[in-house]
Amino acid sequence: MSPLAAVDSGPGPWRVATSDGALTLLMLAMPLGTTPITVAGYGVVAVAVLAGDWRSGRLRQAWPVVLPVLGLVALTLLGLLVADEPRTGLDFALKVHYWLPGLALAVLPVRPAALERGVRALALALAVNAAAGLAQWQGLLPVKQAGELTGFSRTYLTVGPMLALGVALMARIAVREPTTRSWAWPAAGLFAFHLGLLPSRSGYLALLALVPVVLFSVFDSHRRRLALAVGLGLVALVGLSPTVQDRVGRMGVEMASYLTPNPRGLSGGDVFAQRDLAAMRPIEQRLYMWEGAWRIFRSHPLLGVGTGGYRSAMRDLMGPAGPVVDHPHSTYFYMAACHGLVGLGALGWLLAALVVRGWRQRQQTGGFLVLAGTVLWMVVGVSDTAIAGADWLLFLAFLVGLAVQLSAGVGESSMGIDRRLSSC
Repeated sequence: MSPLAAVDSGPGPWRVATSDGALTLLMLAMPLGTTPITVAGYGVVAVAVLAGDWRSGRLRQAWPVVLPVLGLVALTLLGLLVADEPRTGLDFALKVHYWLPGLALAVLPVRPAALERGVRALALALAVNAAAGLAQWQGLLPVKQAGELTGFSRTYLTVGPMLALGVALMARIAVREPTTRSWAWPAAGLFAFHLGLLPSRSGYLALLALVPVVLFSVFDSHRRRLALAVGLGLVALVGLSPTVQDRVGRMGVEMASYLTPNPRGLSGGDVFAQRDLAAMRPIEQRLYMWEGAWRIFRSHPLLGVGTGGYRSAMRDLMGPAGPVVDHPHSTYFYMAACHGLVGLGALGWLLAALVVRGWRQRQQTGGFLVLAGTVLWMVVGVSDTAIAGADWLLFLAFLVGLAVQLSAGVGESSMGIDRRLSSC
């Protein structure tokens, strides 16, 4: 009996229905901010306690994905033992609970059709949020913070990259399901337009990074040139936005300013220690924090300075008069500084396992979502400490749970779509 057949014939209808509903609500909440996705995530945990198939052996069978997660949790907790400020480290260590919804999702008896509904729920949330953002743009709704037309979402740091993912998902649906083209292509355009209104550099880069993912997952070799031209054209259209041009332009100016050999007249001794972080512009601040993380990593290359240890290590580098900096605004520099090569290895193992599993099953809905979502997460991790933030850690946990579900058949040829249109 296939894994999918076992799921369909084993659990009772109420278990399957509640599991499907929990997945749909989780995907509906993803672009809306920390509170909605946290509540929905723990809704998945509650359903898993009542209806989870804990004896299925899925977690054990998917050890290439699950084992690095357990390693990251262990590193975070054990890192408290070497941190200079355990109280600060505890703030980071407590966030390991955000892995629970992903592990809970892994054991739910979810049907393949539920994932299709979940993708549409995610698109619906993005569409409603984009409509609110456009209303803010036209002055019909209040703006939470000047220049941030985020709709109902709390921050562009979350909704910007999610819009890029929405464009990729809508492109896949429109190609694989011709009957959806009347709404899927307009939805993709709406998401791209909303992204162009946001100051989300991670969103712009994510949109560009997802073009090859869609190209090699959705289109056959005869259509890839045309699809590449359309994808890059869409990226170029987003780039015409004044907001995008301003953000990208300022990024170049600030990077050049920071990399000047003698910035702002500083000279003699260690220039790093003389810089004033508070007086820097945003990109300069990030480069400064990344440089600090690199210096910390070079001093503690194997295990780093422990969970949350970046704060005290940076204070040592900047001097007592420097501002408090909790993390370097980069997942990779955070892992290097706090957990060293061991931490980077564990994170790299997890991301590689997700990419491999997604790539092998990219023709399926679940596989494509794991592949595109992991690429998106890796892009976000460049300029955001996604491994220590609620929204993006929950999203990574979701990808882990979905990757485990793939081994049980979820996402396989839902409603015959993938088999029927695999030659597109």
